[in-house]
Amino acid sequence: MTDLLPAISSAAAAFVGSWLAARFALDRFRDEKTWERRAAAYTTIFEAFHDLDRWLNDEIGSLKFADDNVKWVRESKESSARESNAAIARRIASESWILSDAFRKRFEAYKNAFVVSDDNNLSFLQAMRDHNRKAVEDLREIVRKDLNVKAGD
Repeated sequence: MTDLLPAISSAAAAFVGSWLAARFALDRFRDEKTWERRAAAYTTIFEAFHDLDRWLNDEIGSLKFADDNVKWVRESKESSARESNAAIARRIASESWILSDAFRKRFEAYKNAFVVSDDNNLSFLQAMRDHNRKAVEDLREIVRKDLNVKAGD
């Protein structure tokens, strides 16, 4: 019996050590997958913000031309802007469980402060572009903190 005690304790120690190693590996794997999913969600959201910014820049540029021939271009760009906004909202809604509370609160503030207007004048579009760019700057800082990523200088 006394000969079995070292063997049993060695087997128990090996089992506990193996279980702990597997548990830590699984936890790390889950953390990495969650980080990757969070990063992918943030990337998609920022891509949609980029598309919206590009649309605003194009729209601002098209206002400099009073040609009626650009009407069909403007309509297709407005569709792209709506799609960009819808993509942002859809991604945030679908990933709300994984995105940081600070990110979601800042995005809600962005949406609530946004004034919708049918007016396509230059000053309104520039204000909209500035509003979007400020939101992106704020959201970028929140994401860096959430993902623990330093800004590239």
